[in-house]
Amino acid sequence: MTANNEEYYINLDNLFLLGDSAGGQLTQQYPTIASNPNYQNLFDFQVPNIQFNAVGLNCGVYYIGNNIGSPDDFPYYLDGKMTDQLKAQLPVEQYISTNFPPAFVMTSSHDFLRESSIQFGQFLISKGSEVYFKIYQNPDGTPLNHVFHIDQKSSIARKCNLDQLDYFSKHIH
Repeated sequence: MTANNEEYYINLDNLFLLGDSAGGQLTQQYPTIASNPNYQNLFDFQVPNIQFNAVGLNCGVYYIGNNIGSPDDFPYYLDGKMTDQLKAQLPVEQYISTNFPPAFVMTSSHDFLRESSIQFGQFLISKGSEVYFKIYQNPDGTPLNHVFHIDQKSSIARKCNLDQLDYFSKHIH
């Protein structure tokens, strides 16, 4: 990205990252790697000198590795193995510093990962991070499930996506 930013019209001064579900965890982890040199040293790849203006954490899964030593914590993510390197890298939350970017954290009323998002949003607030947190729900009380915001026909999905876009627009330099 940094080597080809001009060719692909990437403004390195205005980077945003967002992810849904397991991608939410990756969106949590990469800015932590980029913003914490101690955490960065635990990985065997070169991290470019970039910072994110803000991140979008949508219906994410967090606290992977809390059952450290057990691949049962998230077996398909850890490939059934808990190596010493993974034990050192997880859980990510222990490495989140005050340099973590502003975060738009959302979930929904019937998201099976709702509690994880609530806990993580509260965690970021306790760290002094700038956080916009919201639990979306249907006005009529019908279930609003995991990654609801990708339903292009849903008015509540549209509202959520516009909220996130508005949040990001406030962080453009």
